[in-house]
Amino acid sequence: VLVVDGTVGLSAADVTTGDFYMTELEDLRKLNIVANIMETAKNYEIDGVITKIDISSSTNIKLVLESEQKIVYLGYGNELNSKLQFLKEILARESGIKGEVYLNRALTAEEPGYFRESVN
Repeated sequence: VLVVDGTVGLSAADVTTGDFYMTELEDLRKLNIVANIMETAKNYEIDGVITKIDISSSTNIKLVLESEQKIVYLGYGNELNSKLQFLKEILARESGIKGEVYLNRALTAEEPGYFRESVN
């Protein structure tokens, strides 16, 4: 089950077929970010490990991967292809190790994202 924080939303019980809800522009932008994250994650076959997307801050988007015991800091919702490709590599390399993944800056060969193992 995917939980999204930081948006004004409706539960499935609130929506019936044919209903159309107009929300604030910011909410629509956040929902678009979530859709882009999930579509890109699906392309890299890691969508199944994302259990929560926190977009309460559009400059510090966080993913929670409960089964992997990891929190991923994406920063802005930009450069998703390179960020999620790197995340897939980290998940393979750091499987079973609790920690945080930092992808919250522009990724370059000289300064790629990094993984920090939890100390507790």
